[in-house]
Amino acid sequence: MAPASTTEGNLIDPKFTLLEDDKAVWPPYNIAPVVRKEVLDANPDIAEILNAVNTKIDIKTITELNAEVDVNKREYEEVGKEFYDSIK
Repeated sequence: MAPASTTEGNLIDPKFTLLEDDKAVWPPYNIAPVVRKEVLDANPDIAEILNAVNTKIDIKTITELNAEVDVNKREYEEVGKEFYDSIK
């Protein structure tokens, strides 16, 4: 037994069993984009892009994306672009 972030890519291995945190000891790993207003004002498309990603990503997806980088040794830029292209 070991404490782990629920989004660690290695957790896709079936030898691991992720226990349910029924006592809510650990906080949820929800994504919340944070961008300064002046950046959004200068680049209004950023909000649309971040919102598109935010609505399509959950713990399972984050874990799978992390596994692509951590386990399959792919470049994170490539994995991120591939994910974004798949949700456009």
